[in-house]
Amino acid sequence: MEDIGFIKKWKEGLGMAKRFRRVQGTKIGKKEHIKSEEEIAAEKAAQEAKKIADEKMQEEKNKMKFLETKGLQARPNSQMAIKAWEEYKAK
Repeated sequence: MEDIGFIKKWKEGLGMAKRFRRVQGTKIGKKEHIKSEEEIAAEKAAQEAKKIADEKMQEEKNKMKFLETKGLQARPNSQMAIKAWEEYKAK
């Protein structure tokens, strides 16, 4: 019984050895992770989505500041506010 447990632990240890590489001169190994093309594409898509969301948030902040100067902040989705914002953006 103990031999099976020993072999199982030994095999697990070998599996861990493949995932970790030892940096020369240190006692602690660092995890080596090679990113696949899908992971890289997913990261780029996430960064682009975050950038678009940030731009949209910035535009909303600018819109609210503009509407405050016109006195239309109470009803930002009213026809008058939308028309004023579109005219401002067209300039």
